[in-house]
Amino acid sequence: MSTKLVHNVLKISTIVLVLATPAFANPIAEIRGEGIVITLTDEPCALQEFVQNLPYRTTWTENGKTVEGCAGMQMGVVAAWYADKTVAVFPVTAFTRLQGA
Repeated sequence: MSTKLVHNVLKISTIVLVLATPAFANPIAEIRGEGIVITLTDEPCALQEFVQNLPYRTTWTENGKTVEGCAGMQMGVVAAWYADKTVAVFPVTAFTRLQGA
């Protein structure tokens, strides 16, 4: 196998891995209501440069727009910070555990 071919295979593999990574995030719980879906995953939050104490990825989807965020749970509440600077606190009981989670 030529060096050029190996490099091309590695580049393609890296691109596929990067593009496929969000598909492997496991949604574990969500809230649905009034056109809003808030999803918690077991994936590490990608926005750690903004917030360090909320370790998990969350998304807020409303009117077809999805905003990424970070979330964490403590003392019966889930605290979340989103990239649009929204801060939200939810009781754990507001979430529905997703099948397989």
